[in-house]
Amino acid sequence: MDTLQELLNTMEAVSQKVADLEKQLAEARAEGKKLFGEFQKRQGDLAGKFGFSGSAEVVKSRSGRKPRSAAANIAVGGSRMVTNSSQAGKSQSEAKKAGLDRALELARKAGLTAVPEEALKMIEATVKRRYPKSK
Repeated sequence: MDTLQELLNTMEAVSQKVADLEKQLAEARAEGKKLFGEFQKRQGDLAGKFGFSGSAEVVKSRSGRKPRSAAANIAVGGSRMVTNSSQAGKSQSEAKKAGLDRALELARKAGLTAVPEEALKMIEATVKRRYPKSK
């Protein structure tokens, strides 16, 4: 019976220790948030003082990039299908057919009746790169 009581006392002590650690963690997080807020305030003050205020809020975007053409999207989709097929262990002819089928599907979605020549060249290049030993 003593061992059972000792076990219960030990469990209670461990439970209390866990509660204390959780409380300490919450306090440390609150202190960290306070310090981070103070850091941001001082950083903003320094940025204003040295004349580059607002630069911290600037987020770089990809707006400067030219959008892809429909032919490029078709080529990427077909090439990706070739790559996926080669990784799945399919033969060169199966991979090429899958790539061309996907390219035709994307071309139709883009309102085209056939796959653009640019896309066909990229798919062929991907087939050659993925199946170097084949003809």
